[in-house]
Amino acid sequence: MDDIYAQKFLYYKSLVEVEYSTNYIRCDYFVQPIFESSGTFSIHYAISPERLSVNEYSGLYSTSFLLNGIVSDSNGKLIYQFEKRYEVKLEAEEMRGKTKIPFIIQDMFPIIPGEFNFSVLLKNTVSKEFTSFEEKITIPQRQGERTPIMIPPLLAYARRDVSDNIKAFRPFQVDNYLLFIDPQNIFLPSDKLIIFSQIINLNEPIKKSGILRISIKKNEEVVKSIDYPLANYLNPENKLNILEEMSLQSLPPAHYCLEIQVLASSGKIILSSSKFFSITASSFIPRPLIKANALPKEKAFLNNFIIGLQLFNAQQYQKALPFFIKAHSHQPNNPLMAAYLGKTYFLLNQIANAESIFEPFINEKDGNYEIYFYAALIAKKKLNYRKALRLLQETMNKFGVNTTILNHIGDCHLALNEKSLALAAWQKSIELNPDQPQIKNKINNLTKK
Repeated sequence: MDDIYAQKFLYYKSLVEVEYSTNYIRCDYFVQPIFESSGTFSIHYAISPERLSVNEYSGLYSTSFLLNGIVSDSNGKLIYQFEKRYEVKLEAEEMRGKTKIPFIIQDMFPIIPGEFNFSVLLKNTVSKEFTSFEEKITIPQRQGERTPIMIPPLLAYARRDVSDNIKAFRPFQVDNYLLFIDPQNIFLPSDKLIIFSQIINLNEPIKKSGILRISIKKNEEVVKSIDYPLANYLNPENKLNILEEMSLQSLPPAHYCLEIQVLASSGKIILSSSKFFSITASSFIPRPLIKANALPKEKAFLNNFIIGLQLFNAQQYQKALPFFIKAHSHQPNNPLMAAYLGKTYFLLNQIANAESIFEPFINEKDGNYEIYFYAALIAKKKLNYRKALRLLQETMNKFGVNTTILNHIGDCHLALNEKSLALAAWQKSIELNPDQPQIKNKINNLTKK
């Protein structure tokens, strides 16, 4: 059995159905953090399965991909999880030769500062094939930080000016340009090497008098180098977006290293970063068929919710609050956004604010579990045990029984001196989950009296 297949199947066995279990395929991938004009970072990534398998019906070729992404911290704690679907449909003429052309799915999402493990599982729901990758990512802190930072360079084989149609945020879009990347970083001698990087928190004297040096090395020997004044990249934001291109025509096919350095006027190296790439001897490289979802600008507020969600999962509730407030202000009738804003207020002990967020959603036909549950906790916290019991009962009626609700029901009945009802609730909870020593102690204390 292929060692990589065995590793991947064991790693993703909880997410991979049986029919996929023998169909692991390899992939190439690329992950790039980008500091956005909004003041937050995003992860831009691409995944390219080794083959594109499709169904054919009446001259139409189609397939469907299901992508699962997970971001967890160094302790394995879940920070963010998402699922996206990508549909691919090609006419017979479009499909001709496409099975030999690389296929890439591109995506992006906002990310909070920290060190994380990022994993992606991609399933072809038609061919029942799956592929995956795992990558460690580090997103630097910015608020209050004055340490200069250079984002590792991104190398692209082409770019397109989209300044006349900026109605959405796209993966690998930098300012007004859309960058086209190859996860393998392979280029033709005739290509222009597009180079993107970012420099953050650089002090003003260096910005005005410093030098940006872009060098290409082969076996540690510099074979090409160009200097640019850092002042060329000045903008109102506290970052420098580096977007340059270099001709590769004078370089023979080989493996190379591109290095970016920031130098003071004295020649002292302040920052540096590098990226490996190759120039092929081939006269042609099949460039990939790209599938990517764009985020319309009118839905940019969703990024505030995602950042708030990540901070919430990291238990940074105070930092999460302003992001949830912004997201909720755009969609005040969205129960999910209301639930997280209300929960955050509750956990920060801002009970009146939490109650005002939850109140409009109580008695809705479908409702949201956490809105009902936390509204009950608020009533309990305010010693309004009858209201808490009513809300807990409604929560069970709408969403089913669980031990957490039963335990709170028992607490409320005991507070009202309804000992037999409290005992019944806790005993039912123990039936569902016997491993609850605290609840067993409560039952023992109650039955002893």
